Amino acid sequence: DAAIAIAHDKLTAFDRDQITYSQKEQGFAKGTAATEFGESFESKSDLWASVSLLAKEASSMVVGFCAENASAGVNELKGWVSTLSLKRGRLHGMDIDGMPRDMSDFGPVYIRYVSSSGDAYLSGYDGNYRGAYFTPQLPDGEFRQYGVLPIGLWKEDAKLAQAVSIPSDSEPVLNPPNISTSASASSSS
Repeated sequence: DAAIAIAHDKLTAFDRDQITYSQKEQGFAKGTAATEFGESFESKSDLWASVSLLAKEASSMVVGFCAENASAGVNELKGWVSTLSLKRGRLHGMDIDGMPRDMSDFGPVYIRYVSSSGDAYLSGYDGNYRGAYFTPQLPDGEFRQYGVLPIGLWKEDAKLAQAVSIPSDSEPVLNPPNISTSASASSSS
C-alpha cells in the first residue's frame, strides 16, 4: 500500500537524520543529542500522522517509552494509548505485592507497552534517550522499529484534527445541505 510506504519512509528518514545528528557525540551524550534532535524536529505532525496510519494497519505493536521519571513515562503511555484508541491493560512495576511504590525519586524509567494484552511494564532505565520506540506488526510480517520518537508526539493528533476542521481564510465555509427526513419527504408528495 502506497500510504504505508510513505509513512514508513517518513519515519525512516527521521531515524536516519536523528542517528546522523547524534553520531557526533560519544557514550551517554548520544542519547541527549538524539533527544534534542527529536525535540527540535519541525515536522512532528508528519511523524504522528505516520505513526497513526501504521498503528491503524498493525495487527499488534510494542511501544517502548524512555522517560525522565515514572510520572512522565506514565503520561506518555496514557497519551499514546488514549490517542490511538489502543487496548488498556495493567501497568506492572509501580507496586510491590499490591502496595504502591513511592516513585517520586525512582529516576528514569522504561515502560514497555504491548498492544495484544494492553499491559505495560515499568522498570528503571540507565540511558539518556527520552522518547518512544514504536514497533508495529504490519500484515507483511516485516520487522519495523522507529525511534526514538519525541516525547509528547501524541499531542500532534489534536493539531492535525484542528488543521483539518478549521478552514483557512481563503476557503469559504460551506453550510451543510438541508437533509429532509423520510417523514417530511413523504408529507410533501
